[in-house]
Amino acid sequence: MEKQLMDEITKVLTEVRGTNAELRKVQDTVGEIQRSNHLFAEKVETLLQEMQLIKEDHQSLKDDVVHLQEDQLAANETITDLEKQLDQLNRAALAAHAIILGVPTTKEEDLRRVVTDIALAVKCVLPAEAIVETKRLLPKDGQLIAGKPIPIKVIFSDATYKEDLFAKKKSHGLLLSSAIGTNSGAAGNRIILRDELTTFGMKLLKQARVVQDQTALKFVWPGRDGVILARATADSKVEKIRNIKDLQQLKKQHSKRSLDESLLNSTMSSNSAPAPKHQKQL
Repeated sequence: MEKQLMDEITKVLTEVRGTNAELRKVQDTVGEIQRSNHLFAEKVETLLQEMQLIKEDHQSLKDDVVHLQEDQLAANETITDLEKQLDQLNRAALAAHAIILGVPTTKEEDLRRVVTDIALAVKCVLPAEAIVETKRLLPKDGQLIAGKPIPIKVIFSDATYKEDLFAKKKSHGLLLSSAIGTNSGAAGNRIILRDELTTFGMKLLKQARVVQDQTALKFVWPGRDGVILARATADSKVEKIRNIKDLQQLKKQHSKRSLDESLLNSTMSSNSAPAPKHQKQL
């Protein structure tokens, strides 16, 4: 009996020792898990701190971008003002220059006489010393457009002669080339007077033509004092374009017009007298 009891006790002790060993393994495993969790928590905390730093850097970057945009707007305003001032100086230098459109080329023509005849046709008498220089403005690429007269550039000795001619022409109204004895058709061409554009004015007119093709604008033409004029329809208000800002505003305004409205205007225009796409100064 003692032997059997001792065997049972030994067996129980062996099982207890085994259980203790398993418990120690479990404790070791739990310890590893706790250490891993602690390390993970530290990494998560570090990640959160880094994310906070990134968030602060991102906000700082956004603030910098806003400041840069404000600086860019200020720089654009400054550039616009400088361009305007430079254009005013250039236009002052061209104050006595004029461009005449619609006069057909003839053999052995006398351009001074042509200008004088135009002036007489609108009841403006120019003295001999009023005209300094006249010449045809041939295209830079040398390619002439069939049926389109070559513009005439006129330089007056004083801007007052030019302004007098322009005022008399405005009062006279429509003037055809037949009135000065040069015809290109049954009724002759329409003679148009305008200022010579500066480099800035030519650039602005070219950009306005692009906007015209992109929007519902029907007429774009150069006005006086470097201003580009535009109209959506023959009866609509004349819009003035003095700089790129005006041009952008005009594009934004007319790009919102509905297709139905554009079609309606197109239908109304088709029922009226045909007009050129690029209207010029009267």
